[in-house]
Amino acid sequence: MKRGAVLLGLLLAGLVIPAAAAPTPEETIRAGTARLLDKDVAGAERTFADLAEGPAAFTLPFFRGLVTLVRAEKAEDPAPALDAFLEEAGPTFEEGEAAREARPEDARLHLFLGMAWGTRAMVEGARGYYLPAYRSLRRALERFQQAKVLDPASSDADYGLGLYAVSVAQIRGWRRPLVSLLLPDGDLAEGEAALRRAAAEALFTADLAAVALMRHTVAADRFAEALPFAERLTARYPGDPDFAFLLAFLYGETGRPAEAAAVADQIRAAMAAGHENYGPEINPRYLQLLGKLAMDRGEYTAALANFERAYAARTPRFAWVAAWAAARAGMVHDLLGEREAAVRRYRQALALEGDGPAHAAARRHLEEPYRGRGVSPPK
Repeated sequence: MKRGAVLLGLLLAGLVIPAAAAPTPEETIRAGTARLLDKDVAGAERTFADLAEGPAAFTLPFFRGLVTLVRAEKAEDPAPALDAFLEEAGPTFEEGEAAREARPEDARLHLFLGMAWGTRAMVEGARGYYLPAYRSLRRALERFQQAKVLDPASSDADYGLGLYAVSVAQIRGWRRPLVSLLLPDGDLAEGEAALRRAAAEALFTADLAAVALMRHTVAADRFAEALPFAERLTARYPGDPDFAFLLAFLYGETGRPAEAAAVADQIRAAMAAGHENYGPEINPRYLQLLGKLAMDRGEYTAALANFERAYAARTPRFAWVAAWAAARAGMVHDLLGEREAAVRRYRQALALEGDGPAHAAARRHLEEPYRGRGVSPPK
């Protein structure tokens, strides 16, 4: 029996299933980015932490920065988290640059460093540290450019180059002269083309490129172009309400009211189910969306009722929603020929903190009554 047991043990040893291979850095990045886009922030953070023990450890600042930015969106005061990231990430950037100097022909190293510097620039910009942000952005551009030189087929490098070009080309106001002094200009058409290549072909930045293209085309009122990206992102990442709200808006703006209503129903169902990203705090957004869709259908009484409820439910985080609710209520009153009520609503919108598209619409229609479609969307 003893000998038989030994033989059995040897046989079984030959049947042991090998342990699964550890995921590559690219697989980890894809998985973490997918969780982040789905607003699974804790899951994304856990996934990105796996990079710490591998050859891509220096990329952690990039991904921690993305996690920090998403968390900051929900914080009443994001400054402490953003500043903590900048302080903690400093030594890692130095290590990454040292590695780059030691391996100057490593295209992937240049690419990851470009992503890291780009995120650092976003964090610095979110804090209002514009000069450091422009310096970080220039370093990101240089790393992406070198990555593309070393690997001309890299669509992930196209993501970085395209995002830079589109972002810089759209800087306006008092920042424009400063940018012109510190940064190369961006070609808008080339930037869009690079982002489209990345959205179609990139290994791990394809959906980030889709997000960038969606936001860019929405900001330019090119709603038909934005719609396929919103459909793609909403289908892949149902946990992110931003994609769903924007998709409903785009269906409305492109003459597809049934699809817009269906997306609104999906949002309501997620809220009713208690999804963590569809909590009570987004109720003002939902009410404002219902008002907008009713307004598009010509159901003005229902539209005004929902705009009023959205305005009454306003929160500091979604002050822009209340501004749109008031501005659009003014538009409805204009369509009904109730100019005094419209003016009152426009002034109500302008009294709210901020200076976004809703405020611009309110100012415009204080001067000239609203007569129909063509209003810039909520951002």
